[in-house]
Amino acid sequence: MRINYVIGLITDNYPVNYSANNSKFSLLARALRNTGHKVSIINTPWCKSNKKQDQICYDNDIPVVTWESTSDAIVFSKLSDFLSANYEENNKNIFITSYLNFIRLQKLISICHKNKYKIGFVYQEWHKDLELSIKGKVNAFILDNYLLKRFDFILPISEFLLKLSVAKNPFVFKLPIIYDYSAIGTVVPNSKPLYFAYCASIAYWQVIKFVIRAFCLMRNQESNLKLIINGSDKDRQLVYQYALSQGGNDRIQIMHSLTTEQLNHIFCNSSALLIPLQSNYKPDVARFSQKIAEYLASGKPIVTTNVGEIPIYFEDRKNAYITTFDELQFSNILDEILSNTDCANTIGIAGRELGIKEFDSKKIATNLSLFISGLG
Repeated sequence: MRINYVIGLITDNYPVNYSANNSKFSLLARALRNTGHKVSIINTPWCKSNKKQDQICYDNDIPVVTWESTSDAIVFSKLSDFLSANYEENNKNIFITSYLNFIRLQKLISICHKNKYKIGFVYQEWHKDLELSIKGKVNAFILDNYLLKRFDFILPISEFLLKLSVAKNPFVFKLPIIYDYSAIGTVVPNSKPLYFAYCASIAYWQVIKFVIRAFCLMRNQESNLKLIINGSDKDRQLVYQYALSQGGNDRIQIMHSLTTEQLNHIFCNSSALLIPLQSNYKPDVARFSQKIAEYLASGKPIVTTNVGEIPIYFEDRKNAYITTFDELQFSNILDEILSNTDCANTIGIAGRELGIKEFDSKKIATNLSLFISGLG
């Protein structure tokens, strides 16, 4: 059975704007389309980067709809018209979102049901422990304790959120990180030390500082660190000044606004890719960074910590380097990678094989559609 999917209010000015969300749901949309289903994407209309007029563009033959950010009444009227016009009588019609505003979500659920669409929620964050305003905390409480029950199904990203989901809703499918592993061809092993790379939003400022300190503690002072930072020019200047204060000098390069091709080039030519997670920070326990799937595709080893989803999928020195959130311990791993490149290359290839087995977008899209087909 063909399924008519609408992925809505998840992406932000896609395909122009590059973000982890845009990347993940672009991959999912393409995989769903390539496994025989119809897919449309509707950008979030309530964002600063939104276009000033309605438009439809195409990404790999998938229609991407962007509406002018006007009143909620007008946006929801356009949404209802779109769902009605794209409804397929003899197929399942599915709307997938991760939008968080509970007032708009209630309206969204009603519109989907009115137009005979089942609606699923992509559960990506443990919102209660994020640094939210009082309004944000109220929103998170209502979402977790009331709205999860109203969705037709839930798509949690991690085991932590999976357990919370099944307590609220019987229809749950784990939607982990995903990647198209066919997009990167033959992995070329490193013959000499190159550089380490870390991608992050400035929102992870404490972790960025941790990475800089760990790098500067290395005994081997011949390597470099590439930091790809999502933030403002002022934010990146803050990172630069901190790197100087720790003795990073010209060995730390700060980058931003890179294309997928540029990122892949950096990943594939690195010595290792860094993603430290904090065990005492509940959102790190609950989430599963999309960046890990992209890192694995490079065939270069990842260096991470034993938090959240990591022990479920990874084994230390088999398919990743796993350590603690301790600067010296993390630094020692980086030195170890440079002193034994053969072992690092082997671990990197094993990590890629794990990614192909567990996180391949086509496999996950196929399993998601089987789950959807089984819904009443």
